[in-house]
Amino acid sequence: MISPDGTKVAWSQLRTSQCAGRLVIDDLTAITDAVPNGAVRLRGLVLGYSPSWVGNNKVVVDDEAVMHLVPVDHPEPKGISWFSAYDLHGTFSYDLNSPAVSRDGSRVAYLMDYDPERIYDHATSGNPVTSNAPGLPSTGDLCVAATNIPRPDEGPVLDELMFSPDGDSMVVGDNGDVTVIGGIRSGSCDERTYTSPLTGVQDVFWSGYTGNVSAPAPDRAAPTVKITKVAVGKRTARVTFRGSDNVTPASGLRFQCQVDKGRKVACRSPQTFRGLKKGAHTVKVWATDKAGNTRSTSARFRVRR
Repeated sequence: MISPDGTKVAWSQLRTSQCAGRLVIDDLTAITDAVPNGAVRLRGLVLGYSPSWVGNNKVVVDDEAVMHLVPVDHPEPKGISWFSAYDLHGTFSYDLNSPAVSRDGSRVAYLMDYDPERIYDHATSGNPVTSNAPGLPSTGDLCVAATNIPRPDEGPVLDELMFSPDGDSMVVGDNGDVTVIGGIRSGSCDERTYTSPLTGVQDVFWSGYTGNVSAPAPDRAAPTVKITKVAVGKRTARVTFRGSDNVTPASGLRFQCQVDKGRKVACRSPQTFRGLKKGAHTVKVWATDKAGNTRSTSARFRVRR
């Protein structure tokens, strides 16, 4: 996870160790500088996973249903406790995961492993961007969204929860699809919108880019096509041609050929036509790009014997 200003990276890893003859696995989060072509500097290593940036100098991690704030260059193996499942819901029976904080620090969200799973988001009490002890999130300003997919035995359905840069939407991976929850800043849970713009994807990430992104203009330019040579033999003609396009590579163009009023057939250069009668003939070649734009060209030739 890259910090909003692009200078640091937070990432999770697993560490295995031996303790009294038993194998112990720890979830760890590391914070490093993002320095192109330079040595990587470790800025912190703490217990916890699924880091999310809180401003540019702090992350929030999940450490066994306890959310910890971790300032950059934090010297301890554990972060600073912020809240737990027990603090907000009176139980440790359900795990909290994928914590996320809006850019302005006004809301915090996380997933809870109910069945079906749920997305919780609260107004914060105090600002976690500027304070290491912001207080418990407000339970009076709480919104809950539940997936209708039962939690499978092999793991959760929801993952990769993230706020948009403007804080008005959240994105979450939902059983291989992407769900966007809009209207976060409207103040009403009932006014939120739910859309699924992508399906069959994994590892959802919301870019920090805040400009306008527009769809590329449709390709309406037809390719060019040119007959470069017609070699005539005994009742045969060998036609050489080529095509090009502003978007579709030459290898992706489709060609069709026709002699006189015969059947139009798929072809590629060079294309040989046989069984031609003596006299004048016309060959026509069409080129079509991947957008369906088509252009044709023709050439005349004569079979003399």
